[in-house]
Amino acid sequence: MVAELDAFGEAALERHKALGITVAKGMQHCATDEAITAETVHEGLVVAGLLRELRIDVERHPVATQSIDRALVFPRFVFDDVADQIATITLNRPENRNSMTPEVLDGLANAVSQLRADADVRCVIVTGRGKSFCAGADFKSRANEPKQGDPFVAPQDRFYATYAPFLSMLDIDVPTIAAMQGHAIGGGLGLGIVCDMRVANREARYGANFVRLGLHPGMATTYLLPRLMGVPRAVEFLLTGRIVSGAEAAEAGLVNYAVEAESVLGRAQELAREVAAAAPLAVRWTKHSIYEGLGWDPRSAARREAHVQSRTAETDDAREGISALLGRREPKFQGS
Repeated sequence: MVAELDAFGEAALERHKALGITVAKGMQHCATDEAITAETVHEGLVVAGLLRELRIDVERHPVATQSIDRALVFPRFVFDDVADQIATITLNRPENRNSMTPEVLDGLANAVSQLRADADVRCVIVTGRGKSFCAGADFKSRANEPKQGDPFVAPQDRFYATYAPFLSMLDIDVPTIAAMQGHAIGGGLGLGIVCDMRVANREARYGANFVRLGLHPGMATTYLLPRLMGVPRAVEFLLTGRIVSGAEAAEAGLVNYAVEAESVLGRAQELAREVAAAAPLAVRWTKHSIYEGLGWDPRSAARREAHVQSRTAETDDAREGISALLGRREPKFQGS
C-alpha cells in the first residue's frame, strides 16, 4: 500500500512501515504513532493532496481509512511541498478550475508566508491540479452569493484585497517559477506573470480578457504585460482581451517555454534545479538588482488598477459581460 505521507525521521518512518504503509519520499512534516488521524490528514499530513488516490486496507487499518474519508470532506485547497531545496505550491481545487475563491487565496498566502520563513528554500514553483492553472475570478459563485462586505471599506480596497494574496508571490526573495500546466485567465494569468519565470502548456489558453467582461484589468496586468511582451504586443493583448495558446504566448514573450502538458512541471523543475545549484546569496541579490534596476512596483500599479476596475464593475457593460460569460454567449456592450 502506498500513502503519500510526510518524511518525518527514521523512527516514525519505521513505525509506519510496521503498519504496512510505504511512505513516499520528499514530503516534510511530522508524525507520531497516532499520525494517521482525521486532524493530521486535514492539516496536511497527506501533503501531496491526492487523498482520493490513497489506498488503505479497511480491515487492517480502519481508523486510518475513516480518517481519510472524513478528511475528504475538508480538502486542502492549496498545499506545499519542499524537496531538494525547491518548494512547490499547488492550487488544489480542480473541480472549480483553481479559481480565486477565498479558500484558494488564503491557502496561497499562507503557503507563501511559510516558505518565506524557510531559509533552505532556493526556488519556488507554483502550479495547479487539473486542466486549469487558475481560471481567475469565481464569477459563478459570486453571482449566487448575497451582496455583502463592510460598507466602510472602499470598493477599490475590496478589489485590491482580492488580488493581494496572489501579489504576495512578489514577497518571495528566491526565484519563482509558474508551471502553468493548464488554462490561465484574468487574475489567473496575473498569478503567472508575478512569477519570475513561466512554463506554459502549448495547447492551453492564456489571456487577460478583462475588457471582454466590461472590466478594467487588474492584478497589475497593465503594468507587467508591457514589460514582459513589449508595448505593442501588450497593447493589442489587453485592448482586445484576446486569448492565446501557450505556443503563441511563448512566441510573444509572455512565457519562457511552452511544452506539452505532461512536461510542464518537469520543465519547471529542471529550471528550478538550475537555480538551486547556483550560489543562493548571489541569486537572491541578482534578482533584487534586476527588479530594482527596472523600478519595479507592481503593487502600486495594482492599486491604481483596482480603483478603475471597481468603477467599471458598477457599469451595465460589466453586468452584461459577466452575464454573457456565465451564459456562454457573446456579450452585447452598450457603453454604459
